Amino acid sequence: MAVAKGACLNHISRESSDIRRLANFYKDIFGFEEIESPKFEFKVIWLKISPYLALHLIERSPDTKLPEGPYSAPSPVLDPTHLPRGHHVCFSVSNFDSFAQSLKDKGIETFQRSVPNRPIRQVFFFDPDDESGSAKEASSWRARLQHGGLEQDRPLRYGDVFNVSGELATRKVAPEDANMMQISAESTVLRQSQKGGPAATMQSAATRNEQAGFVSHWLASDAAADQGVTVTENDIPLARLVTESVAKQVL
Repeated sequence: MAVAKGACLNHISRESSDIRRLANFYKDIFGFEEIESPKFEFKVIWLKISPYLALHLIERSPDTKLPEGPYSAPSPVLDPTHLPRGHHVCFSVSNFDSFAQSLKDKGIETFQRSVPNRPIRQVFFFDPDDESGSAKEASSWRARLQHGGLEQDRPLRYGDVFNVSGELATRKVAPEDANMMQISAESTVLRQSQKGGPAATMQSAATRNEQAGFVSHWLASDAAADQGVTVTENDIPLARLVTESVAKQVL
């Protein structure tokens, strides 16, 4: 049985001596969007390419020499305390405490910390391929979800982010719900996503639910899966009215 529960890819991190240059590259070439970043004693820039994948750019530390691969450093420094500022892949897990303890029980050296002013705990460690310095991070976002003032140890539901009622209000916002709304809006009506519209709100809530381990990447809520999402457009004089709905309730 796997040690981690509800594991899903959270983000990929790159260290750089010029994170602004690197951020501009990923924004210009791949279309990454810059998002709010936490404040550390060193520079960081957080980017996202979709609701499901983030790229964290971290200012390279002058005090460590983390290897990038098996041939890039003749004497790899395998100290997990250096990993927060090095290249790594992060997975979210829903059983953080038991996961971290299991790593220790297996004799894997770890380094734990919390992100300042955010409900995130992290444990850093190397995988068995020590020669390549392949770094891993597991994080728990489940301790306290924050969304529009809501702070609870439970998934965000439609009733938390939209003025809806009945069964729909109790359903968890899931990644496929947001994906269906976005595809519907882009492909059939608007030809582009509305910034700050229902699809964007659904994506934000679904991403937080996924990062916290409450939903899987491919999950759709029963309401959206059974009754669908719809986007309609009505042309009226001097205006355009767009209506987006889930399970026949306007969002």
